[in-house]
Amino acid sequence: MNPGYSLGVSNFRLRNSVGTLGAIALCLSQAVAGTSISREGINFQVIGSAGNRPIQAGEAESFRVGRGSVGYEYGLSTTEVTVSQYFQFVDAYGRVNQQYPDVSLLGRGIQLNSLAASGYSVTPSLMQYSATMSWRNAARMCNWLHNGRRNEKWAFESGAYDVSTFTANPNGTVNDQIARSAGAKFWIPSLDEWIKGAFYDPNRYGVSGDGYWQRPGGQNEYLVTGTPGLGGQTDAQWNPNPALAPFVPVGSYPQVQGPWGLLDVSGGEAEWTEARSGDSARQVLGSRRNDPFWALADSISWIGDTLEPDFFAGFRIATVPAPSSLAVFSMIVLFVRRRS
Repeated sequence: MNPGYSLGVSNFRLRNSVGTLGAIALCLSQAVAGTSISREGINFQVIGSAGNRPIQAGEAESFRVGRGSVGYEYGLSTTEVTVSQYFQFVDAYGRVNQQYPDVSLLGRGIQLNSLAASGYSVTPSLMQYSATMSWRNAARMCNWLHNGRRNEKWAFESGAYDVSTFTANPNGTVNDQIARSAGAKFWIPSLDEWIKGAFYDPNRYGVSGDGYWQRPGGQNEYLVTGTPGLGGQTDAQWNPNPALAPFVPVGSYPQVQGPWGLLDVSGGEAEWTEARSGDSARQVLGSRRNDPFWALADSISWIGDTLEPDFFAGFRIATVPAPSSLAVFSMIVLFVRRRS
């Protein structure tokens, strides 16, 4: 077994309901996983109920109806990527990148440092806060994780995404690979994967009564904005003086967990998805710290922000739930693409 994979409770099923692959996926009944797993030193929550129903009319605005269904189990990082985790990537990539100084690598707490071996350094006090990065560097980080954190240039260039496609056209559109490659072990969540992880609950209406919550934390009510330990449930509270708004490390509101155990869906940073908007931008979902529109952004019906791939946002990583499921998972991805 790959030492980069640490598994939890046994008896995990990769239940796939996509066409004829359902029978194949059920053969994985002895695969190993659990509600939480670890990959490459990052904690993930397993998002189960493969083949869950999509959002129906009356559960969200019409543009969300039909979304949220995912035909396989997968993992989402328990929290957003931290500055510490992102800097590990920046430090490794900086050592092989031939374009120093590359300002696209900068983000919260990360700065140029010509004295460092990689050319970059990090502010220690911000290590456990949510990171900010471009979509393209989130994709490169997925490649690096996919390739076992190998500190060689090729390990950053392919695996989950082909970075040779990260080019622009004279009219401003981009050619970036739209979705992850088949066989990717780590990737940026799709729109449906993100929505399901944030809002879908197989027991929304009791045992076997599935459905969707309206807001993060498995609830329909607005979260309470404020400081952890003093009644706050999110740091998304807006204040015209940012110094007076909560600014806390990831996981600071452990009592606010979604149905799958995800933390910080509200607040921290709005998060990248693979979803395209137009010919270049990507959809960013969820509220962020000190967000004037946080009440809207926390809703299942939030249309999302659209950002160009070189803009900065937060990032929650997706992964395969168990090493033994990778082969069938790749078949599922290919099958779905051919039908779409």
